[in-house]
Amino acid sequence: MSLLKRLALAATSALLVSTTPMFAQSVVGTAVIEGREVVLFQDKTWAFKATGEENCEALTKLLSFCGDTFTWRKNPPPNQVIAAQYTPDPNLYLQYIPESVGLEAGLNYESFQLAALQYAANANGTTVSNVPILLSGDVEVSGLNAKTVAYPINFQGTPLVFQTTMLLQDNWSLQIQTYDIGVTTLTEKHKKHHAESLALTKLNTP
Repeated sequence: MSLLKRLALAATSALLVSTTPMFAQSVVGTAVIEGREVVLFQDKTWAFKATGEENCEALTKLLSFCGDTFTWRKNPPPNQVIAAQYTPDPNLYLQYIPESVGLEAGLNYESFQLAALQYAANANGTTVSNVPILLSGDVEVSGLNAKTVAYPINFQGTPLVFQTTMLLQDNWSLQIQTYDIGVTTLTEKHKKHHAESLALTKLNTP
């Protein structure tokens, strides 16, 4: 297994708060009906692609990515809980982790952040209180409120910095993770990469 796949697997296995990824809402294909593109889902339902999102890739019923395919190379998901992974740069990555549980199941932003920092602490051989928080604050994703935290990790001798944006709704949640390999600080390049990743994320909420 490559280093990049091991990084992604280690990160997601530690950061997942629940164990119910949105498998039923996964996209299995597309078709054209009366000249309009429709998206086919694993639960045998379908939906017309939203107007204005013809160039977006539907990842689940709720989630689409609208990046330029010539700039954002899509990688095979490193594991089954990652809906999709993209990279516009050899050292910068974006990945989505949607789950079908949310606030009604008792999840909250504090537990999400604690899980992220606990992973970093385990990887660094220290405690949560000793993990530097490089950035923390409120953001907006496709019109919905979310929170972002950034922290450094040393995974098997490889330094990297994660930014994780956590979005919680009543019955679903989403982690939007970006990471930068070979660094120990949050660079301006990574900040820009994360902000662009959020801007290219579209949520098809009711």
